[in-house]
Amino acid sequence: MALINQQSVANSNGLLGFINPSLYSIGAGSSYATDFHDITSGSNGYSATRGYDLATGWGSPNGSGLINALAGSSPSPTAGAITSPTNGSTLTGASTTFTWTAGSGGVTGYYLHVGTTPGAADPVNIGPLTGTSATVSLPTNGATIYVQLQTAFTGGSSVYSSINNYTEAP
Repeated sequence: MALINQQSVANSNGLLGFINPSLYSIGAGSSYATDFHDITSGSNGYSATRGYDLATGWGSPNGSGLINALAGSSPSPTAGAITSPTNGSTLTGASTTFTWTAGSGGVTGYYLHVGTTPGAADPVNIGPLTGTSATVSLPTNGATIYVQLQTAFTGGSSVYSSINNYTEAP
């Protein structure tokens, strides 16, 4: 149960308590063969048969299969996306706060890349950030800058948002 609850919480699902209804649903469902090892021969006064029987119950659990079935699936990870300032706008000062939506599915942090060319990280490359905003100092020379948010996930993978472009204040 500890392993099931640990995986369930990691998958953004709740803790499991009384699992009998879930076990019966799994046992009667199409995933029975991957979640249990069915014992079909033997007797303890009752004969073993396919599926649930009084001699062996549902059989013996297939550890990883049953844990996965009870813990539920992990939500698909989603990356954060810059929401402010509006893409294409002119920035009005030397300091700008960028905000973004929170990613989901094992986010470990965010990186904000500000560049003079699309995909570059000059003059600003900050992170890891744990919140959903960052204030950065920018030159005020009227040039176009390109801003991209990188969302990092558990396991080392990351996803980049689309590149936003802004005109710096003159």
